[in-house]
Amino acid sequence: MPESISTMKDLIIKVQKVLVDNKANIPSIKTFKRGVLPPTPVFPAVSILPTQESYVYQYSGGKYKVNREMEIQIVTKTLKKRDGRDQIQDLLDGIRTIIIANPTMEDECYDVYFESYDLEDPIMRGKEILSIGSAKINCIGIEYKPSRRSRTQKLYQASSTHLLSKIYDLFFNYKEDPDYPLRQLKSFNVQQMPPQVIFPSAVLSEGSAERNRDLVGIDLLNKQINIEVFTKLLDKDFALYSNLDICENIKRILQMDSTLGGAALDSEVTQIYYRRSKDDILGLLYNSIITFNCSTLEHLIEEELTNEDDSKSW
Repeated sequence: MPESISTMKDLIIKVQKVLVDNKANIPSIKTFKRGVLPPTPVFPAVSILPTQESYVYQYSGGKYKVNREMEIQIVTKTLKKRDGRDQIQDLLDGIRTIIIANPTMEDECYDVYFESYDLEDPIMRGKEILSIGSAKINCIGIEYKPSRRSRTQKLYQASSTHLLSKIYDLFFNYKEDPDYPLRQLKSFNVQQMPPQVIFPSAVLSEGSAERNRDLVGIDLLNKQINIEVFTKLLDKDFALYSNLDICENIKRILQMDSTLGGAALDSEVTQIYYRRSKDDILGLLYNSIITFNCSTLEHLIEEELTNEDDSKSW
């Protein structure tokens, strides 16, 4: 049984290839880029950037649906605003034609939607005008959870500290796994970044929590866990690929044990947000956020529940 059909990296590579192979629909494009554009590209230029992916667990047997959204950004350079706007519109129309004609992106997914497009305010650069437009596309595919995944039958009441500790342990147990390696991750921290950051870096933290008290003697807590991945933002393919590979492998490791050794009733990766940020000290970064929902139990009767202490692994 296959574990996945494609990844976000696979799709970005294939979308660029499909656009280049169908350049007759957008003949004026001079630069096709995966990730951010270089400081001085040849215009008109296209960049393909990930924005988010979400998962729908509507099937059984480890099979689930994945929605991957990306942004195709177009930048043109003209002397008049109207010329730039018209050029952006023509190129967006050409890209839309290509996307509609290639609904599977050469078998990387089973459907593609051209969701929307936006025109941004033009930017003055001397006597020249930079016009920017972007289109969002959603690629829909099927994935399978890792075949080696496990579940623990015996549950215990776990504090937030202990839950984070179990997730931390999970990563170190699989750090050298040949299928989902995290060797390139230089630091993995809990709650906050260290004073001296070595990239690539990741931070594990607890987000919001909801308490359900519908059951007598049992509280069900739904906790959102966030894992942020930081890599340097460069106009090179490897910079984007490093972030995407780390996020994909973190997702797969989280799927290895949905009960976290008994600390959770169940858990699922729900979304990955791909962002770009600027820090006064750290500089330009690819900053991706993986959201992970954990269901935990509280206040079970004593014979049904054992307690674990709040020992930290980090």
